[in-house]
Amino acid sequence: MDELLKEEAKAFDLKMQERINAGHIPDLRLVKTCHYFYNNVWREPLYVNLSIWPRFSFILKHIKDQGLRIPRILEIGCGAGFISLELARNGCNVTGIDISKESIKAAKKFANENPFKEGFGYLKYHVAEIFDFLKNIKNAFDAIVFYGILHHFTFFELMELCPLMRGALKKDGIVVGYEPAYDRFNESSATILLILKKLLRNAGNFFEDTFIPDNEYELMAAIRNTLLSSKQITENLTKKQSIKDFSSGYADIITALTFNFKTIANENDHGFFELLVGGLRGKKEEIEKLARFIDVVDKKLVEFGSIHSLSFRFAGKKRDSQQKK
Repeated sequence: MDELLKEEAKAFDLKMQERINAGHIPDLRLVKTCHYFYNNVWREPLYVNLSIWPRFSFILKHIKDQGLRIPRILEIGCGAGFISLELARNGCNVTGIDISKESIKAAKKFANENPFKEGFGYLKYHVAEIFDFLKNIKNAFDAIVFYGILHHFTFFELMELCPLMRGALKKDGIVVGYEPAYDRFNESSATILLILKKLLRNAGNFFEDTFIPDNEYELMAAIRNTLLSSKQITENLTKKQSIKDFSSGYADIITALTFNFKTIANENDHGFFELLVGGLRGKKEEIEKLARFIDVVDKKLVEFGSIHSLSFRFAGKKRDSQQKK
């Protein structure tokens, strides 16, 4: 394992330990309020229901559309396993791999504690580096699932990874999943987000005080900081989460995917929803009403073209070597 990957694994080991110790439950059905998260959808079950559940439903639909009785699934970069676990609860034969030992430890813990036994398929987890794992697998899986993992690879790494994914799939296999695309977060979206944060803060419903720019220079500086923050980058240009976070954007990811897989679906997800909703504060009934409102407004702004979607869902079918663009 090279040094960058070791740093990446270490960052996620520490983050997962911290989250689990703070009471985080990475289980879509059993998730509870966790105030460790100050601006993250995992802070409240409703936020998870509005963001992660629809993505899981997209993934499951395209797997079920294959018409297989017990589909064999690989999730790469499975983290704490909340997608893999839910797929197994829906009767799939699932293998989850991740480079982080602590993430796999958490995934196994919550799988072992799963109370929903009826219709459960099969689930196993491995600590593994994705490239090494896939190099030894050929024509084995009906679907490969990704959830927020591909943006940790550069374009050149993606162009090496996707053929390995293709090779690990059976003849009619698919890839399906979700990725953030914060490179599409532009000045217009940042300005709208700044306004919303300030209005919510003034109403007492946002955790963070927002600076009010007094002139054009200050406004552009605030917009720049908002753009950096959206990508988990600090003002001094260091990455907050991990060394390889946001190594690629939408254009890189979609190019690598469509070169290797024939598109079945490519759908917009939320715009700024996840950059805002976790920061809501107030009475439970009040913030839940606000969260639902932000969810609807966000989707409509994306639909109208007023803002860009900052994440997307993709499903694609394995191309034969001769079919590649």
